[in-house]
Amino acid sequence: MKVSDFIICEDIRLEVGGKSSLMGVLGDNLNFHGQGINDWPKNITIAIFLRVDVGEDRPSKFKIEAVLNGDQVALIEDDLTIPEKTKIISIPIIFRTLPIKETGTLDFLFEMLSDETLLIEESRSLTINVKE
Repeated sequence: MKVSDFIICEDIRLEVGGKSSLMGVLGDNLNFHGQGINDWPKNITIAIFLRVDVGEDRPSKFKIEAVLNGDQVALIEDDLTIPEKTKIISIPIIFRTLPIKETGTLDFLFEMLSDETLLIEESRSLTINVKE
């Protein structure tokens, strides 16, 4: 099992034919600009697009945790049903109201499980900055 894509963006739109469009793809920084930049907390939307090569494994659930400077700010867990012959799955995840209370490091920690057995874990980070 392998995570082939772990993309952080501002939104994911599901298109006709099962395609996904990723909007506002982010690198490793999230910068706040303009008036009110020092008004905290900021409630933002962040989307994560994952593509996982599950191979012969059949994970039964996933979870993804958002952690800002060591404190959990959001957790999404869901069950998975993967058709038998499917080898690669896409998982679009949207954190609709993610509370950002300060600058620092925002980590996204992803796990896939079979029942309670951990099959794979992967993480990505964003540095939260304020730019005058």
